Amino acid sequence: MYFKFIILLAILILAGFFYLHTQNPGTVDFVISGAHSYAVPLAVVLFVGFVFGVVLTLLNSLAVDAVKGLRGLKSRRQMRQLAEAQENYARGTEALASGEIRSARHFLARAVAVKPDDAGMVMALSETYAREGLLKEALDVLEEGALKVPGSAGLHLAIASASEEAGDLLRSTRALEDVLRLDPANPGALKKLRDVKVKEGAWSEAAELQKRVLAGARDESSRARHRALLSAIIYEDAARAAGEGRVDEAASLVREALKADPDNMAADLLSGEISYGKGRFTEAIRTLEMAVGKYREPYPLLLKIEDLYIRKSMPDKAIEAYLKQIYTRPGDMRVRQLLARLYLRLELADKALEELESLYNESEDDCYTRVLLAEAYLRSGRPERAARLFERALALDRDLSPPFVCSGCGNSRSGWEARCGACGEWNTLRLKAGRGAVV
Repeated sequence: MYFKFIILLAILILAGFFYLHTQNPGTVDFVISGAHSYAVPLAVVLFVGFVFGVVLTLLNSLAVDAVKGLRGLKSRRQMRQLAEAQENYARGTEALASGEIRSARHFLARAVAVKPDDAGMVMALSETYAREGLLKEALDVLEEGALKVPGSAGLHLAIASASEEAGDLLRSTRALEDVLRLDPANPGALKKLRDVKVKEGAWSEAAELQKRVLAGARDESSRARHRALLSAIIYEDAARAAGEGRVDEAASLVREALKADPDNMAADLLSGEISYGKGRFTEAIRTLEMAVGKYREPYPLLLKIEDLYIRKSMPDKAIEAYLKQIYTRPGDMRVRQLLARLYLRLELADKALEELESLYNESEDDCYTRVLLAEAYLRSGRPERAARLFERALALDRDLSPPFVCSGCGNSRSGWEARCGACGEWNTLRLKAGRGAVV
């Protein structure tokens, strides 16, 4: 029907031009050169112009259709390739989950070849190398992907993790900084970069990062943990400043640490030590005594008070400090142990024996009480074999340092420290009680 309509339209157009020709017999002269000129009927000129326009329109239509066809063909091919890439990605991740690393790499490599700007596919391919310990190859895959997708925070975060695993902290730091440039509040990057700075001992930088982590914490429990960690990091910065003689800066940092977490015992201890270092002995003692009341187990603070009094050759004041605590903490056997230990340090063996025998009768299974009592017997001229065996077996130092154990990892130490040397946590050492070895 459409073809017939076109035929009819063409006949009508031709008839129209024939009619114009009969009604307009005039001609148009076309001069090509001086010797060549042509007279062409006007209707023929119009007809030729019309045909030429139709031909151009037809050619244009054919060109447009050809372009659309090529684009459609290309689009269908791309869709087919994308579908294959998704299928390869699905098969690759499934193989990776089941431990078929080489098969997973084959499928994921084909997927990435089609979609090199897909961060998820790139990270999955990188993981196939990491699973086999090929960290360099894993990093190469990630960094090539980051070049294709420079705005992917996830890729830069993966590069940071892989670099850290490979022991390249500088590379890891750069990657984490790239993440924070793209996403300044990214909690994962903030925490990882903070941990890197902690490992490097860059305490002031670590503190600034931890403040940003704290600002992003939502629930109160999380905020409390982050405040405690911030306080611990600032304490380390203060300890370094104090060690380098920057006493005023150290004092300011200690105040900041205690503001972040008032229950930071390490900061309280350092505060007292700083005051003592400035020649303010009375202020140091008062600071430590005020801090004692904040803690259920203030034994490191009591040991510091004892140490300061001994430094000032005031042993009677150290004894008085313990007696005061025994009065306010009547059920605390640890304070009595520390008093007995002080008696031993001062060679007051009889007083030590009196206190320790009382403690031993109350709790004979306590290891530290037995060791202190054994030492007291040795010093009082009764070198029983059992006492010597106790001392050698427990390997205590001659200063009879009380045993502390980390509440986090269980690592034992012969004295209190601000940070556990095994797990790296702060303020976790507790005076050990009960049976068993202490070191």
